[in-house]
Amino acid sequence: MMKNNIFTNEQIESLVGNKYVAKVTDSSIMFTEEFKQEYVRERNNGIEPRAIYKKYNIDYNILGNYRIKSNDSRLMTQSTRMKKFDRKKGSGRPRKREFSNIEEELEFLRNELEYTKQENLFLKKNRRTGKEGDTKVPKRGKFKIIYAMSKASNRESKLDISLMCDIAQVSRSGHYSFIQNMDKENIREINDALDFALILKAYRYKNRVKGSRQIKMRLKRTYQTNFSLKKLLRLMEKFGLVCPIRKTNPSKVIMKANRSNKKFRNILSRYFKQGVALKTLLTDITYITYGNGRRAYLSTIKDSSTNMILAYSISESLEISFVIEMVETLIKDYGQVFDMNIVIHSDQVSHYKVSVIKLY
Repeated sequence: MMKNNIFTNEQIESLVGNKYVAKVTDSSIMFTEEFKQEYVRERNNGIEPRAIYKKYNIDYNILGNYRIKSNDSRLMTQSTRMKKFDRKKGSGRPRKREFSNIEEELEFLRNELEYTKQENLFLKKNRRTGKEGDTKVPKRGKFKIIYAMSKASNRESKLDISLMCDIAQVSRSGHYSFIQNMDKENIREINDALDFALILKAYRYKNRVKGSRQIKMRLKRTYQTNFSLKKLLRLMEKFGLVCPIRKTNPSKVIMKANRSNKKFRNILSRYFKQGVALKTLLTDITYITYGNGRRAYLSTIKDSSTNMILAYSISESLEISFVIEMVETLIKDYGQVFDMNIVIHSDQVSHYKVSVIKLY
């Protein structure tokens, strides 16, 4: 019969009716203490297992070969114990250990202390392997720590492989497989170090700041090496290479805050000469160099038909305030004669699109 055969309902009813059977489920059978003692006695007298089952009216064909062999081995082993077939008493370690002298108790306490220290050290190393703020630790890192702790040369290791694997939540078979493949692991570490040296060389090329994608392009163009972006990021993370974050452009921040990045439709389409004064105005900012290389900025607004300068303002910086000052002068001098359909044409830089200018 098969190793893991299942009892049918008819077989269970047949076994339960026997007084030497204590309990039967669909996958297991338990015999009484009386039968166990008689079985051991008969076996010691040289009687075969099948003959014993037949003598006590137990159908050995229902049990199967595997159960007959396993029951025989288990019962004969239990018969040699002090408690024999008693499964309830005497199991497990005693709650309190008794010592014959004070030296034995001190030695026991020293071992307990050393065991606790090594366990805490293992847990500490196990945490350090993972990313900061991340509780998941790579299995390869756990196997390295377990191997290093088991090969500690400066002290006798108190932690066994099974316990460390249980703490790290990895399998023992995986740990032993890692040890068998350590040569391949060492080769991989060497190759990673060589590849990272090339990445570092591309990162420092011309002493310019680069991100991962720029490093990838530099490796391909200059060093004829094509790394996938996934491998590149893995090696950068492994060896601690962090690319600096690009600084925010302050002018773009101002434009976004003032909503001055919107472009307006070109109404004039370079048809500046309308033939009517104060209908189309042109404005722009230019710079004037003076003194010892110093520079001033001039903002003007003129009538496109008469070429007359209507207002202007000068500043030593490109702050928006001097453009606002020019607009205020224009409104003060010509505000009463302006038509509602007047058009002011500019190159649409941020100075002319801020919310304060729009209010005018």
